[in-house]
Amino acid sequence: MMKMIKFNIHNEKNLKKGILILLIFFVLLFIIFLTRIDGGGYVEENNLDENGVELSDDELGSDGYKEFTHQDGNFRIEYLEEFRVSEVSGDFAKFSSKDSRVKFAVYSPLWFGDENVYVIYIQPNERLLGSEVSEDQLEQSEIGPARRMIVRQRYIDKQNSYERSIVDTQLHSDSSSTRKAFSFEYASQEDYQEYLDEFEHFQRSLVQFAD
Repeated sequence: MMKMIKFNIHNEKNLKKGILILLIFFVLLFIIFLTRIDGGGYVEENNLDENGVELSDDELGSDGYKEFTHQDGNFRIEYLEEFRVSEVSGDFAKFSSKDSRVKFAVYSPLWFGDENVYVIYIQPNERLLGSEVSEDQLEQSEIGPARRMIVRQRYIDKQNSYERSIVDTQLHSDSSSTRKAFSFEYASQEDYQEYLDEFEHFQRSLVQFAD
């Protein structure tokens, strides 16, 4: 009887010890879980560089984006997966947020396509807020040595319901010319600040194809 009591006591001690080890294990797991949360989202280990800095979407490989390919194969571009394709016309495509407060657009013709660029520039319901043109010489580009001209303009809807910024980049060489133009429409400055980085990604993601 004495031996059985000692045996049960020994088992009870082992059981308590095992429960304590399990509790410590789960507490450690919980602490690790908390350290992986950053601003309400998870920071995956493979999203960090060698210094522990979180990588940008571009460096990660375009997570959170969808790919749009032009119907005639003129270009390919990435847009936010929460957006929708709201208009496609010729060499022009527009993408809108669900609430339509923010809209990205691209005009990417084969070569220069000057006759249709009006889809990007000022519209009848808009007025000009500002304009800036810069030029430089490139020793090398996709069409060889070329003069680059970048036109930046800002518009506001006459009803003050939105503002819009455009960037029109043109390359001119001795033998050919190309262009790519982008538009960023936003209902408020808060929307502008929130989506500016995404608009820059939108521009960088454009891939133009030659005929």
